[in-house]
Amino acid sequence: MVETVVSPPDAQPKSITALGEVPAQAPVGDQPPRRKPDLLDGVLRFVLTVAASVAVAYVGMGHRVAQLEAELAARPPVIVVDFTKMAAALQGQAPDIIDTAMGRVRGDIRRLQEEGYVVLDGQSVLAAPDDSMMMPASIKPATQTVPQTPSQEKKG
Repeated sequence: MVETVVSPPDAQPKSITALGEVPAQAPVGDQPPRRKPDLLDGVLRFVLTVAASVAVAYVGMGHRVAQLEAELAARPPVIVVDFTKMAAALQGQAPDIIDTAMGRVRGDIRRLQEEGYVVLDGQSVLAAPDDSMMMPASIKPATQTVPQTPSQEKKG
Protein backbone atom coordinates (compact mmCIF):
# COMPACT_ATOMS: atom_id res chain seq x y z
CA MET A 1 0.00 0.00 0.00
CA VAL A 2 1.26 3.45 -0.95
CA GLU A 3 0.56 6.39 1.26
CA THR A 4 0.64 9.95 0.07
CA VAL A 5 0.97 12.83 2.40
CA VAL A 6 -1.08 15.88 1.61
CA SER A 7 -0.51 18.99 3.60
CA PRO A 8 -3.52 20.89 4.88
CA PRO A 9 -4.71 23.73 2.65
CA ASP A 10 -3.57 26.49 4.99
CA ALA A 11 0.07 25.16 4.98
CA GLN A 12 0.51 25.42 1.20
CA PRO A 13 2.68 28.28 -0.10
CA LYS A 14 0.82 31.48 -0.88
CA SER A 15 2.55 31.94 -4.23
CA ILE A 16 0.58 29.11 -5.82
CA THR A 17 -2.67 30.58 -7.05
CA ALA A 18 -5.54 29.54 -9.15
CA LEU A 19 -6.00 30.96 -12.60
CA GLY A 20 -6.83 34.63 -12.64
CA GLU A 21 -5.90 35.30 -9.03
CA VAL A 22 -3.24 37.79 -8.06
CA PRO A 23 -0.47 36.30 -5.89
CA ALA A 24 -0.49 37.59 -2.36
CA GLN A 25 2.41 39.71 -1.15
CA ALA A 26 4.77 38.13 1.32
CA PRO A 27 4.54 39.60 4.78
CA VAL A 28 6.93 42.46 5.47
CA GLY A 29 8.71 40.53 8.22
CA ASP A 30 9.81 37.75 5.84
CA GLN A 31 12.03 39.90 3.54
CA PRO A 32 14.72 42.33 4.61
CA PRO A 33 13.77 45.88 3.70
CA ARG A 34 15.54 47.13 0.57
CA ARG A 35 16.99 50.53 1.00
CA LYS A 36 17.54 52.92 -1.87
CA PRO A 37 21.14 53.91 -2.64
CA ASP A 38 21.82 57.39 -1.41
CA LEU A 39 24.58 59.97 -1.61
CA LEU A 40 26.46 58.40 1.29
CA ASP A 41 26.84 55.11 -0.64
CA GLY A 42 28.33 56.93 -3.62
CA VAL A 43 30.73 58.96 -1.48
CA LEU A 44 31.80 55.85 0.41
CA ARG A 45 32.49 53.96 -2.84
CA PHE A 46 34.45 56.94 -4.19
CA VAL A 47 36.55 57.26 -1.02
CA LEU A 48 37.30 53.53 -0.96
CA THR A 49 38.26 53.58 -4.64
CA VAL A 50 40.59 56.54 -4.13
CA ALA A 51 42.13 54.95 -1.03
CA ALA A 52 42.75 51.69 -2.87
CA SER A 53 44.27 53.55 -5.83
CA VAL A 54 46.57 55.55 -3.57
CA ALA A 55 47.67 52.41 -1.75
CA VAL A 56 48.49 50.63 -5.01
CA ALA A 57 50.37 53.68 -6.33
CA TYR A 58 52.30 54.03 -3.06
CA VAL A 59 53.43 50.42 -3.11
CA GLY A 60 54.36 50.64 -6.81
CA MET A 61 56.27 53.90 -6.41
CA GLY A 62 58.03 52.62 -3.30
CA HIS A 63 59.33 49.69 -5.32
CA ARG A 64 60.49 52.00 -8.14
CA VAL A 65 62.20 54.41 -5.72
CA ALA A 66 64.03 51.48 -4.14
CA GLN A 67 65.25 50.42 -7.59
CA LEU A 68 66.48 53.94 -8.37
CA GLU A 69 68.26 54.21 -5.02
CA ALA A 70 69.99 50.89 -5.68
CA GLU A 71 71.09 52.11 -9.12
CA LEU A 72 72.45 55.36 -7.68
CA ALA A 73 74.28 53.49 -4.92
CA ALA A 74 75.97 51.34 -7.56
CA ARG A 75 77.33 54.41 -9.38
CA PRO A 76 80.45 55.92 -7.86
CA PRO A 77 80.54 59.65 -7.17
CA VAL A 78 82.73 61.70 -9.51
CA ILE A 79 85.03 64.63 -8.75
CA VAL A 80 87.05 66.68 -11.22
CA VAL A 81 90.52 68.02 -10.41
CA ASP A 82 91.51 70.91 -12.67
CA PHE A 83 95.23 71.42 -12.17
CA THR A 84 95.27 74.27 -14.71
CA LYS A 85 92.87 76.35 -12.60
CA MET A 86 94.78 75.46 -9.46
CA ALA A 87 98.08 76.54 -11.00
CA ALA A 88 96.51 79.81 -12.15
CA ALA A 89 95.09 80.43 -8.68
CA LEU A 90 98.43 79.68 -7.03
CA GLN A 91 100.43 81.79 -9.46
CA GLY A 92 102.63 84.31 -7.67
CA GLN A 93 102.66 82.34 -4.40
CA ALA A 94 105.85 81.20 -2.72
CA PRO A 95 107.14 77.80 -3.89
CA ASP A 96 106.66 76.24 -0.44
CA ILE A 97 102.97 77.30 -0.41
CA ILE A 98 102.50 75.80 -3.88
CA ASP A 99 104.18 72.53 -2.82
CA THR A 100 102.05 72.36 0.34
CA ALA A 101 98.82 72.99 -1.62
CA MET A 102 99.68 70.40 -4.28
CA GLY A 103 100.66 67.87 -1.58
CA ARG A 104 97.24 68.37 0.03
CA VAL A 105 95.55 67.90 -3.34
CA ARG A 106 97.42 64.64 -3.94
CA GLY A 107 96.47 63.45 -0.43
CA ASP A 108 92.84 64.43 -1.04
CA ILE A 109 92.85 62.54 -4.34
CA ARG A 110 94.12 59.37 -2.61
CA ARG A 111 91.53 59.77 0.19
CA LEU A 112 88.70 60.26 -2.33
CA GLN A 113 89.84 57.22 -4.30
CA GLU A 114 89.79 55.10 -1.13
CA GLU A 115 86.27 56.37 -0.38
CA GLY A 116 85.04 55.22 -3.80
CA TYR A 117 85.19 58.43 -5.84
CA VAL A 118 86.17 58.49 -9.50
CA VAL A 119 88.71 61.30 -9.82
CA LEU A 120 89.01 62.87 -13.27
CA ASP A 121 91.57 65.30 -14.62
CA GLY A 122 89.97 68.61 -15.57
CA GLN A 123 91.73 68.66 -18.97
CA SER A 124 89.70 65.60 -20.01
CA VAL A 125 86.33 67.01 -18.91
CA LEU A 126 84.40 69.20 -21.32
CA ALA A 127 81.85 70.40 -18.75
CA ALA A 128 81.01 69.68 -15.13
CA PRO A 129 79.00 71.38 -12.38
CA ASP A 130 80.98 73.60 -10.03
CA ASP A 131 80.13 71.32 -7.10
CA SER A 132 82.07 68.48 -8.69
CA MET A 133 85.26 70.53 -9.10
CA MET A 134 87.99 70.14 -6.46
CA MET A 135 90.17 73.08 -5.46
CA PRO A 136 92.49 73.45 -2.46
CA ALA A 137 90.75 75.11 0.51
CA SER A 138 93.18 78.05 0.51
CA ILE A 139 92.21 79.11 -3.05
CA LYS A 140 88.58 78.01 -3.20
CA PRO A 141 85.97 80.71 -3.79
CA ALA A 142 83.78 81.37 -0.75
CA THR A 143 80.59 80.26 -2.57
CA GLN A 144 81.92 76.83 -3.56
CA THR A 145 81.37 73.95 -1.14
CA VAL A 146 83.71 71.09 -0.38
CA PRO A 147 82.18 67.75 -1.45
CA GLN A 148 81.11 65.82 1.64
CA THR A 149 81.81 62.13 1.67
CA PRO A 150 79.49 59.82 3.58
CA SER A 151 82.08 59.40 6.35
CA GLN A 152 82.47 63.20 6.71
CA GLU A 153 78.70 63.75 6.83
CA LYS A 154 78.33 61.31 9.73
CA LYS A 155 81.17 62.97 11.69
CA GLY A 156 80.08 66.60 11.19
